[in-house]
Amino acid sequence: MPAINRWYYEKRVIHVIYFGQVSKADLEESQEAIDRLIAEGAPPMYLLIDSTRITQRELGLKDMVGIFKPKGLEIVGWTLLIGADPIVRLLSSAILQLMKGRFRFMKDTAEAVEFLRGMDDDLRDLPVYEYDPESGAS
Repeated sequence: MPAINRWYYEKRVIHVIYFGQVSKADLEESQEAIDRLIAEGAPPMYLLIDSTRITQRELGLKDMVGIFKPKGLEIVGWTLLIGADPIVRLLSSAILQLMKGRFRFMKDTAEAVEFLRGMDDDLRDLPVYEYDPESGAS
């Protein structure tokens, strides 16, 4: 699956990285993984969604609205979308507004981490690191 769903910061910050060609089935599988992480987490939680490595997608707004409905969104303080291209920005904005979620677009992980440090005192020492989906190294 061209998605990695993992803890960026244990039980508080979920890191989702999409890469390569992303299909509807990939997003459905990723959403199930996000739901499992949300169920394990401690509020308030945050989502970092990185789409900078997507090379192709086969989805429209209707597909994405039907897929991206995190269970437990009420405990997610902010969803931060990293590096979204204009089409992803438009689709993501529409979906998150429909779900009444709080979201922001960020240019990179460093900007997203800086935002979280300012939003949550428990995260003021949150490190900045990049996760490489190909090697699994951070």
